[in-house]
Amino acid sequence: MRPRWVEVSGGALKGCYLHIDPSVHWMGAMARGEYDPYIYQCLEGTDLTGCVAWDVGAHIGYHTLSFAVLVGATGQVHAFEPVPYNSNRIFRHLERNSELKSRVRIHEFPLADCQGSAVLRYDPRGADGGTAMGAYLTTAKPPRNGGQPKFKPLKVNTTSGDILIAKGRVPRPDIIKVDVEGAEGLVLRGMVGLLAAQHPAHLFIEIHNVTAMFDVMDVLYTCGYAPVLMHAASVSRCFLHAEVKLC
Repeated sequence: MRPRWVEVSGGALKGCYLHIDPSVHWMGAMARGEYDPYIYQCLEGTDLTGCVAWDVGAHIGYHTLSFAVLVGATGQVHAFEPVPYNSNRIFRHLERNSELKSRVRIHEFPLADCQGSAVLRYDPRGADGGTAMGAYLTTAKPPRNGGQPKFKPLKVNTTSGDILIAKGRVPRPDIIKVDVEGAEGLVLRGMVGLLAAQHPAHLFIEIHNVTAMFDVMDVLYTCGYAPVLMHAASVSRCFLHAEVKLC
């Protein structure tokens, strides 16, 4: 892995810079502005100026920065990324793309269903470990039979979206992207109050296993959302888009 500063050639981040190795396939997709393109296809034609986005499981910040471009100078993006290596990369990306810095706040802890502590297993090499797979909470059912052999344990403090909003620490989001390696149900159950009462307009959720799919669908239907399949990465992993039902 030899990351370097690369100018993004397309998509929402066109003209911005990322510290990546474009020879790695998923980083190459970032360099072309083609990483998880179905998210931006869903948002195409929607004016997001002034909106608030939450990037839950922000990894190295590709979606964080993309959302920051789309919401404009009057919008906000809140990125939740507990892996130190990855959150540091987001900070570096914001320093290089300084026009986006004031729009983004980075929270270096994971969202879950309650306030407490948990164990996070993560690759200390972060994104430069050569895999796009991120960390996972051991209280969830992780993908890939528990991660990679090089993953290390890290004790972290958790909280929920509803608690953060109730304490006034973050504003109510209009867009939520969730990619948390099997803890999707925990994250959504921790913001049931928000989803049921405030109905953020767009939810983008990566599902990592069957158990997580069951938990996610239960929360979405209970809170009045109609999920649709955006992208099937494999027989065990897919991406959902959910909007509020009209009736």
